[in-house]
Amino acid sequence: AHSKLAVMLAGMGNIAAANEHYDASLKGALQLVASDPNNNEDRQTVSIAYSGKSFLAEQTGELGRAAEYYGKYAELEPSGQTFYHVVSLYLLAAQAKRTAADERATYWRAARAAAQRCLEFLRGQAGKGPFGSGETEFWRLATRDLALCDAVLAGAR
Repeated sequence: AHSKLAVMLAGMGNIAAANEHYDASLKGALQLVASDPNNNEDRQTVSIAYSGKSFLAEQTGELGRAAEYYGKYAELEPSGQTFYHVVSLYLLAAQAKRTAADERATYWRAARAAAQRCLEFLRGQAGKGPFGSGETEFWRLATRDLALCDAVLAGAR
């Protein structure tokens, strides 16, 4: 019920209330998942809450926080697309004008780690058969962004 209310409140633009309901949803669902990790309904509730909290954080310009929440979502709903979205959010946070100078390197490192995680996931998928066009594109993007992070971080030293 909390997740459904959060989605509705987010749609109405009431971000603070939506966040409160996502938090309540997460609290209850995480407890249930801890007692029964195989319960798909509770795992889906956790996924929805993390995705929703990421979306709300992105809407309010909290890109680093959005990436953190989406990273938790990606671990529950793994795909090249979900893992690459984490990379994108960290890159946006690293390059945002409102990001403090001392936080930039943290976000560049997080983007690098997320790109490595994306590539690791895709490597595992490659062992199951040939890449589709989507996976090939996420491989290309994650490889490109990993090199970008390395270049930026090397220049910061």
